[in-house]
Amino acid sequence: MATTRSEQQQITTTPLFEDQIRGYRRNQRRLFNAQQAARRVGQALIGGTSTRHTLEQQIEPETQLQLSMQERTSIVPAEVLYHSRRDDAHHRVYVHRSEEAILVTDNHQVDRSFIQEESFSQLQRSGMQYIHLGVLQVRIQILHRQQEGTMALVVFRDNRWQGDQAIIATMEVDLTKGSQMIYVVPEIMMTIGDFYRNVQISILTRGYEA
Repeated sequence: MATTRSEQQQITTTPLFEDQIRGYRRNQRRLFNAQQAARRVGQALIGGTSTRHTLEQQIEPETQLQLSMQERTSIVPAEVLYHSRRDDAHHRVYVHRSEEAILVTDNHQVDRSFIQEESFSQLQRSGMQYIHLGVLQVRIQILHRQQEGTMALVVFRDNRWQGDQAIIATMEVDLTKGSQMIYVVPEIMMTIGDFYRNVQISILTRGYEA
């Protein structure tokens, strides 16, 4: 996961980043399925509504948006995205989180690689060759007063392609209340080298006219 912040000063700080590479086993999926089944049974007994198996509800973006001011944002569990396989022992889950304060005003576009060189080096040392992009998540936090009518356009790109084909997803968000969470599910398999060199986010804003 990546976190990007905008501020009204000509300052760009060194990103803070954190990487986790954890083992993924078949039992994790079985445990998750058992928990979901128990939850459905409990809801049926008390007359509750059935659980909708949607990514939005698993992540609960509105709740996470409020909590993310105080603690890191948790992404959807790998057990939601990946089914058990016979070769689970050879698969691991990679979680990346970074934070950076940047200047993004009108007529000024900021482009950032999704992971840093240090993160790429860690992936190489782990012996990983390929990566499946399950969830890309970005949180934008303004560093000025709220209710100013500002907006941000976030573009996720795969620069191995040209023109519109390079766009994975775009989202325009209202920053009136101070922050917004954006997430996409790319479903892309690539080498870790292509991930580092070509997966990028671009940010543009509106509402900062002099």
